[in-house]
Amino acid sequence: MGAHGELASSKTDHFRCFDGLRASAALAVFAFHFLGSPSPTWLRGTTRRWVWQLGPQGVAIFFVISGFLLYRPFVARALAGQPFPSVRGFFQRRSFRIFPGYWIALGGAILLGFSGFHNSRDFVASVFLVQTYRRGSELAGLGVAWTLAIEVAFYVCLPLIAVGLRALGGRGSDVARRLNGQLIGLVALAAFGMAARAWYLWIFRIHLVRRGSWFSPIALPVSIIWYLDCFVCGLLLAIVCVRLDMTGSTWRPLTALARRPWACWLLALGTYALTCSLALGGIGNPPATKVASFWAVPLRGISALLFVLPAVFGDGEQSLIRRFLASRVMASLGTVSFGIYLWHLTIVRVMSRWIRNGSVHNSLLTRFAFIVPTTLVLAYASYLLVERPMIRVGRRLSSGRKVVPGEHLSVDHSPRS
Repeated sequence: MGAHGELASSKTDHFRCFDGLRASAALAVFAFHFLGSPSPTWLRGTTRRWVWQLGPQGVAIFFVISGFLLYRPFVARALAGQPFPSVRGFFQRRSFRIFPGYWIALGGAILLGFSGFHNSRDFVASVFLVQTYRRGSELAGLGVAWTLAIEVAFYVCLPLIAVGLRALGGRGSDVARRLNGQLIGLVALAAFGMAARAWYLWIFRIHLVRRGSWFSPIALPVSIIWYLDCFVCGLLLAIVCVRLDMTGSTWRPLTALARRPWACWLLALGTYALTCSLALGGIGNPPATKVASFWAVPLRGISALLFVLPAVFGDGEQSLIRRFLASRVMASLGTVSFGIYLWHLTIVRVMSRWIRNGSVHNSLLTRFAFIVPTTLVLAYASYLLVERPMIRVGRRLSSGRKVVPGEHLSVDHSPRS
């Protein structure tokens, strides 16, 4: 069993299950687009609800992973009373991790005629992942990139969040007080996100907004503020994990859940089912009521947290769930999950175009035979030719050392969403 009361410490397992988590999240988004476009005749009623929630749920898992992995170094320094990691280095690593692969995939979508750009400003906004802040451009370029824009916003906000949460714990205080300050800050962040969502749903009145206007409140549902609940769940996991490393103890409810990975996943499934019962889901298909829209995001965040929990704490590799997440197949898919995420929708759109013009028959088997292998080939090519070399460059630049071609560096374990 793992250390610290049968909980596996982050120092002993290096989060070997996280590639499997990334693969699961990417496959959920893939299934959402693959099964839903074009919508088959059997995709109706309850089945439709369950399928259309796969995409948003996969995105929530990515956000929880990002919150956990990226905040963990900051909170570890904060609770230890040490200076934060280099913010410049952090931005360099994240930029080289996200933008090169994204730009190649965006170029592919443009060449195939799926950009949706109305003018050069749409193009520039998409290149720098700020399209969600421009009215009418939210889904321009690479269709899935609105979530990457939220990720980039999180990268920008994370150092500020870390400073604010640290300040709440006070200077020169003991670990317990620093920890309480962190938790109070998380409550405040979640409350702010929920208040903004409530304002948008019940107070804000959507009037005709000129296309191309920037930072309109209409864009709130595709902003980091709307999804703060999901990131807060990841931040909470990071705080609890660091507390476990520092003190060897954690909260009893968490201990009980972590020792029972199946209980975590069953609760995650139950929360997912509740979300499905509330919402129709999908972009352009809003939840049935404002109440459903309000609660959909925190429910997805809680479901994602429960899904991720066995990969953070647990019983080493003894449980079937952890063995599954750490398996060779899931680890391989997780390694190229960013490429799967970037390319799959473009390939789905190519197949949909062929179906509409009568070039191919609309059968699940035909679509599977083309979309799945093509997406995997492009994802692996993206990782080997673009992402991995750029990860190395980013890590070298952030460390202040000269980039040496061909020098071995370990695989980056930061989020690929």
